[in-house]
Amino acid sequence: MIEKESIPPDVADGLSEIASRAPLEARTTVPVHADCHWDNWLANGTELTALLDFEWARFGDPLDDWFFLARFSGPHMHAVLALIADETKIPLRTLRIECEVREASHLVADLPFDRPRVLELLQELVAGLWHEQ
Repeated sequence: MIEKESIPPDVADGLSEIASRAPLEARTTVPVHADCHWDNWLANGTELTALLDFEWARFGDPLDDWFFLARFSGPHMHAVLALIADETKIPLRTLRIECEVREASHLVADLPFDRPRVLELLQELVAGLWHEQ
């Protein structure tokens, strides 16, 4: 029986596998917004007018922002991911791995706040959310 406070073994195993693919060092080369999902953009037609909500801004890897753009694109996530890969010349497989690691990190940090929902999202993640179905 799984203890109330434990992580299901399949999720723990999946997170270990994701962690094994993580880079050994994090790049901190440029300013990043670090919460760059679509709700933090203001636009007028096709013109970007403002980027909001900077409390997580820091030096980091541009992937820290690209992850949010792809992840919060709903049913278009894989199309946005492919576009980011094409525009940045990052191999799609590498981009998927980098985004997967970032999502695992964000979700694990949220475990104390909404455990049932986070465990559900972790199940999706370890099932291969970032891999084309």
